[in-house]
Amino acid sequence: MGDESCGTRCVQFILFMLNFIFFLCGVGLVVVSIFIWLGPVEAFNFNVIDLANILDNVYLEVGCFIMMGAGVIIIFFAIIGCCGAFLLNRLLLGLYFLIIILLFFAQLAGAVLAAIYSAEIDTFLSSEATDMLQTKYKHGNDSYSLAIDSFQMKFDCCGINGREDYNDLDKGIPGSCCGKDRTSDGKCVDADIAQSGCREELKAFLTQNTTIIGATLVGVACLELFLMVFAVLLCRNASEKDY
Repeated sequence: MGDESCGTRCVQFILFMLNFIFFLCGVGLVVVSIFIWLGPVEAFNFNVIDLANILDNVYLEVGCFIMMGAGVIIIFFAIIGCCGAFLLNRLLLGLYFLIIILLFFAQLAGAVLAAIYSAEIDTFLSSEATDMLQTKYKHGNDSYSLAIDSFQMKFDCCGINGREDYNDLDKGIPGSCCGKDRTSDGKCVDADIAQSGCREELKAFLTQNTTIIGATLVGVACLELFLMVFAVLLCRNASEKDY
């Protein structure tokens, strides 16, 4: 590659480095999605399974797998991009360009869906969450009850709107409304019951996470835009023998 112009080598180096950053983004997506899914550390001890159970929404779990899959795809095609840039191979660069276009539009669509879902959060919490709590909470070991208990203990809140959400339930207010301050039978002492409901905490938790997901997708999409531009520039300068 000694006959390459200085400009071509510069574009080649930039594309190679951008793909290395792209590779790190893919690794980051995989690691974060695993943490969110499994909740293995304190910072993630309320995981996506709990949240999906509270909202009765399987799309949150599916979204986590999609995020993980996107990370794996990014890693794979970042490697192709690095190889194409290093070898100045038009075939690899062309394939890479087409895949990046598909990823670009898919991630923009994901960002739009995250924004739409974020806008619907308040409506759900206002109209459906309380009825769901009163219908599905059983003071037992079912997935919904355990998720509610976990959220109430983590955020020191009680019910959706407050303790009154449990007034019509046979077993009364659950011990999770008191955190660790409870009687031996697992029930709350009135003085220790959390005073606020979980509506605002749920809204903040969901809004924060959907905003992060949307912003991340837009950020990666912007990086992909640069990758497409440099891939085209490099492909135009690749020698005919590499095609």
